[in-house]
Amino acid sequence: MARRPVQAGPTPTQMYQRAVALYRTGNFSAAAEICSQALTRAPGNPRLMHLLASCSLSQGRILHARRILQEADRTNPNMVMLLYDLAVVNKVLGDMDAATSAIDRVIQQSPNQPNFAALKAEIQMMAGEHDKALATLEPFLNRAGREIGVAICLAKLAPSVGRVEQAAEAVKAQLDRGDLLPRTRMQFQFLLGDLLDRMSRYDEAFTAYALGNETRDAGFRPAQHSACIDRLISTWTQAAVQRLPRSTRPSDRCVFIVGMPRSGTSLVEQILASHPDVHACGEMNTIPSLIYALQGQNMPLTRLDALSRNVTDRLAREYLGELDARNDRAPRVTDKLPDNFLHLGPISAMLPQARVIHCVRNPLDTGLSCYFQYFASQLAFPYDLTHIGSYYNDYRRLMDHWKSVLDLPILDVVYEDLVGDLETHARRLIDYLGLDWNEACLDFHKTNRVTATASNQQVIRPIYTSSVGRYRNYEKHLGPLRASIDPRYLQSLPPSPRGGEGRGEGF
Repeated sequence: MARRPVQAGPTPTQMYQRAVALYRTGNFSAAAEICSQALTRAPGNPRLMHLLASCSLSQGRILHARRILQEADRTNPNMVMLLYDLAVVNKVLGDMDAATSAIDRVIQQSPNQPNFAALKAEIQMMAGEHDKALATLEPFLNRAGREIGVAICLAKLAPSVGRVEQAAEAVKAQLDRGDLLPRTRMQFQFLLGDLLDRMSRYDEAFTAYALGNETRDAGFRPAQHSACIDRLISTWTQAAVQRLPRSTRPSDRCVFIVGMPRSGTSLVEQILASHPDVHACGEMNTIPSLIYALQGQNMPLTRLDALSRNVTDRLAREYLGELDARNDRAPRVTDKLPDNFLHLGPISAMLPQARVIHCVRNPLDTGLSCYFQYFASQLAFPYDLTHIGSYYNDYRRLMDHWKSVLDLPILDVVYEDLVGDLETHARRLIDYLGLDWNEACLDFHKTNRVTATASNQQVIRPIYTSSVGRYRNYEKHLGPLRASIDPRYLQSLPPSPRGGEGRGEGF
């Protein structure tokens, strides 16, 4: 009898193509698994390593992505696509020296590529070196109306170097193009809004922001989200919390800074990071990734039976391992992912000695700042004023619930109080962490640290109050937001120092 031919498995190229298809659908874990399998057949393949790093980035595993890119660089030196992404990853991690080294190697190979120069200028800008950033960008400014990267960098840099009108013209030229991808067009609308706001052209700015928001339906369904919060509240009762097995790996290092986006979380983190006993990790996606993997869906945890002692120990070990990979010495380490407020229940089981800082800000200023922010992450709610109001209500009632059932310490920090009396509230924060006072916390803007969030340029400036009451500049447009917020949260709106003359500012 003739033997049947042995069926060979897919080639590394075919596996790469399959992984790319999965990556494009958002199935990052499956794509990563295929990449890992393919690399056993084609070790060091730069395309596979590049895609594997992209999967890790999409899952919030930034350090893992950097390790992959560093290994790819060792085995495939001077490949521009790898070096460029290595520069981006190091920029996100705040390692400006490593980011600069990588982008300089890219520019050595392609010295006249404007978008490479734009990345270097953005790295310099994030480090507070605005004049150097402008000098890097200057040779390419005449192409800002055509080169996307140059226009984006100029728009971000412009307020610090007095080029706001020039940047606005470049952004308008980009918007006149017919070949922009929808996501890129959306970003330029937000950048135009920021620039017009800087020029106090508030009605035109609001129109630009509204056009940017209208281009995206992120799939947020207020009723479904409210039902999800209802399930959390009905599941995480005080009795259920008391029955949960706590991790046997306690650590008092962990500090979670939570709240709505744009509520002062970056300012609080920068104040704390200025203390020698605190290391700030920025926005870590580790907690959501652990929770979602545990129950197999991108939802807050409602399966309390999944939290056995072994599971809470494993989750604590994985989370603390991620902290140690970033800093294994500091007595306190902060995680500033705002929507960890959704996961305080499992956090209380995983890390029972953790501390929580809850940032609260005027809901109208918070909502407006969310609506005006181009979020690179996959937030679903900020693109509609009514959706923002609904999300705000759900966030506030969930936080009220956590305070009533959890034994985690939760400290409320009101943004308006903090900027109005920095020293009093900075001392309160440091005392809450159980640390001795350090005067460096009052000079937080001098701290040699880079943040990769939307508030990067605010945390390198002294304290200011011009973002308080900023909503008043846009009062006529905010009917849907005001109407959708529970009146309880609108009862005590703080006064507006200096008449609410905020110009694109706010943490």
